[in-house]
Parts: sequence; C-alpha cells; structure tokens
Amino acid sequence: MKKVLSIVLVLSMVLAFAGCGKEDKSLAQRVYSISGECDEFRIINGIAVIGGEKETFYGGNLEIKTDNFKNICDHSFKYFIDNGKDNDTIMHNVVLDETSKYDLKNQETGQISGPVLNSNIDISSFKNNLYFELSITDENGESKTFTVPMTVRLVLNQSDTDKE
Repeated sequence: MKKVLSIVLVLSMVLAFAGCGKEDKSLAQRVYSISGECDEFRIINGIAVIGGEKETFYGGNLEIKTDNFKNICDHSFKYFIDNGKDNDTIMHNVVLDETSKYDLKNQETGQISGPVLNSNIDISSFKNNLYFELSITDENGESKTFTVPMTVRLVLNQSDTDKE
C-alpha cells in the first residue's frame, strides 16, 4: 500500500511541475511595424499583430513619389515572404478597372485578420524576408512590377520569455 501511495505521490508531483517554467508561445502576442521604400513610392504605417488569439496584418499606406503611375488600368498590392523557392503570400489585393483610366495615388494597401503566418513560416523569415510588390498595367497595356524589401521591427512583445 505504501508503494502505491508513493507512486501516486510521485506521479502527482511530476504532473504538477511538468508545466512549470513553460509558456504557451501561441498566446504570446507580438506587434511589428512594417515599412519600405524605393525611388517611386514608399510604404508606411504597416502593422502586424502575430500570436495570441487574434492576428492581424495591416499593409499600411502607399505614398507615391513620382509621376510614373498615371493612366493606370489595373494594379495589385502583394505582401509575400521570399523563402528561396516559392513565395509565401500573406496578402494580395487586385484592382481591375476596365471602364476608365486613373492615376494611382496615395492609398491604403489592405488588411487581413486571422492567421497571418501559415505553419511553414517562422517569425525570423517574416522579419527578414518580407517584400511588397506593386504591379501596374497602363492604358497602353504596358505592365510594370516593383518589388521592395520591407523593414519589420518589433514594437511590442507581450511575452517576457520570448527573446527575439
């Protein structure tokens, strides 16, 4: 009987202390600022909330710096992670207007809520390999694509044990 009580006591203690010192990383929420720039435009005020119960990716604002975006028929904004083989798309927005031509002006690039990073993307790849792609087609049918590396900075980490 003493042996059974000893085993039960030891098992109880092991189970009680098994979770000590561990933190559920899925609940650790981190907030990142996102920005990038090239000669033609810049992206500012992007935000990504990763981890926790609700993830959000807000691409930020596109600010046009040149006159190269006149008489546009369609354009698309794409955020992706370059993993060396295939790109992992985080968000892709397409605008197609077959009835008129427009000048691409300063505007928001879009937002998504839900899982931002899929299971095969780690946070290091997100921070170091995030790109923004702007594709345009003008009234003459000429297409151009601009790809800009993004700067991703941690601005808030709600986990004391998650050192990045």
